[in-house]
Amino acid sequence: AHLVVSGAKFIVITDELDITGIKVGFNGKRPDPSKIDKLQAWENPCSSQSSLRGFLGIANFLRPFIPNFATIDAPLRQLVGKKWKWSPEASKAMVELKQAALGRNFLGAIDYQSDADLVLSVDSSQIAAGFVLYQQFPAPKGKSSFFMTQLL
Repeated sequence: AHLVVSGAKFIVITDELDITGIKVGFNGKRPDPSKIDKLQAWENPCSSQSSLRGFLGIANFLRPFIPNFATIDAPLRQLVGKKWKWSPEASKAMVELKQAALGRNFLGAIDYQSDADLVLSVDSSQIAAGFVLYQQFPAPKGKSSFFMTQLL
């Protein structure tokens, strides 16, 4: 068998690997900082629906790392596909999404060798339902492994 290796794409030893904009390592995963920077630099208010869709596309990429995502982005989603009218609620949602993206954006890997319990915490409100999956280690080692929210 013949093996062809691209020097630019070949990595032998590394602590972290970039896979489609997600930095994956032994301890978990996090978004590429350039994705967060792009979200932070986005204009507020958005000048058009096209601009809003672009913002939501980047924000949605970061969704697994942002708790309560669906609740936060609800005012922005309401503007997509409807008559365009930017509101103070939309500006507030945009600021909150940007702040959430800067927050704790590391998702820990599940340690299957550990006796630590896996916990699924579920919550809902009038507009959304969500959950977080995490492994219960003694403080401060507890780490979230997955977040998900969905509008009702």
